[in-house]
Amino acid sequence: MRRLYVVLLLIGMALLSGVASGFAVFYFLVYTLIGVLLVGFLWSAINLVGVHLSAKRASGLAKVGEFLEAELYIQNRSPLPKVLLEVRDLADLPGQVTGTVLNLRPFQTVRWLARAPLKKRGVYKLGPARAYSGDPFGLFRLSRAFPGVDEVTVYPATVDLHDFQLSLSDMFHHGVRYQQSHESALSVSNIRDYNPGDGFQRIHWASTARTGRLMVKQFESEMRNHVWVVLDMHQDVQTGGEIDNTEECGITIAASLAEKFLSMDWPVGIMAHGDHRYLLTPQLSPVFHEEMLRVLAMARATGSKSLAELLRQEWGFFTPTSRMVVITPSTDSSWLQELSGLTAYRSRLAVVLIDAHSFGGRRSSQEAQSVLQQDGIITYVVRQGEPLSAALDYRQTLAYRPLLAPILEGR
Repeated sequence: MRRLYVVLLLIGMALLSGVASGFAVFYFLVYTLIGVLLVGFLWSAINLVGVHLSAKRASGLAKVGEFLEAELYIQNRSPLPKVLLEVRDLADLPGQVTGTVLNLRPFQTVRWLARAPLKKRGVYKLGPARAYSGDPFGLFRLSRAFPGVDEVTVYPATVDLHDFQLSLSDMFHHGVRYQQSHESALSVSNIRDYNPGDGFQRIHWASTARTGRLMVKQFESEMRNHVWVVLDMHQDVQTGGEIDNTEECGITIAASLAEKFLSMDWPVGIMAHGDHRYLLTPQLSPVFHEEMLRVLAMARATGSKSLAELLRQEWGFFTPTSRMVVITPSTDSSWLQELSGLTAYRSRLAVVLIDAHSFGGRRSSQEAQSVLQQDGIITYVVRQGEPLSAALDYRQTLAYRPLLAPILEGR
């Protein structure tokens, strides 16, 4: 487009010079430049006449790290050839420019496979496919969009965190698989939404009448060893680029930890205040696992509430048997003070500090790490570029290294 502006400027200058001087050469230059504009525009427009694109895309559900494919059929329904025709699809995927340039003979059909890596979680529209055409002078760039839009939900990536331990007591039983009791105790500890497969005898009719949707009783025996994953999605503490940032790192850690605990038959709950208030009470069902991944795929770290405010507001959901993992890039002292006061919870609490400084932030997590470890809270630090499986290895934590040394030597 800059070239177009230059040509228009030259036309204006030549026209003014011709009027002022009366020299014919300036008028000749004006006519020549106008002719170039007309030829360039007609070339670009005619190159799109008769072009038709159709796409078959692998829409639905996917995961960060996988590849998304789209099969495009480019048809030239015109008796004129198409020169340097550019075709693009999957343009809405972050960090991707997926396209090709080709020449088409009259009435030719070409099949092209677009393949793009999924780098960021979210819900994306796929399409419409577009064809672009330009002229030999680089003055015009015209495009046509073709019907057909699909949608894909990209779940966050998950990492095997085999060596993550939630508490010191777990470290002494490394490798033990905890089994949940499936016997319903008489003591009801919670009320939650109905999931397919729940027995009708578990329906809590009073809550169902009050909320207008099916609610079921969750018994105390089902809540043993349950874990709350508390994710800090306060906008002011996030930093980093479009894809590699503290927000995406925190989401990946939350999804990976939830998957680990669910594989141990521990009910997992998610708690975060981002673009919405996200509160998924601890559950074990496959339906809940899908709902959790869907929430983590869509959540955005645009929240106005700090981690300290979240902990104060939601503290009523934690019970004497609750375990907790806090994931945050924040180094603010207010939430550190909140956790420091939880003397009774320290044996069932872990903090994952995302080092914002390594992502381009101003402050390091070293001071917060020191405060937490002095309070006896097991603390992990994740830095940009470091594999999560290594960063979240309990053998890398400093707080309990002297205590664990005899055990580690015996492994």
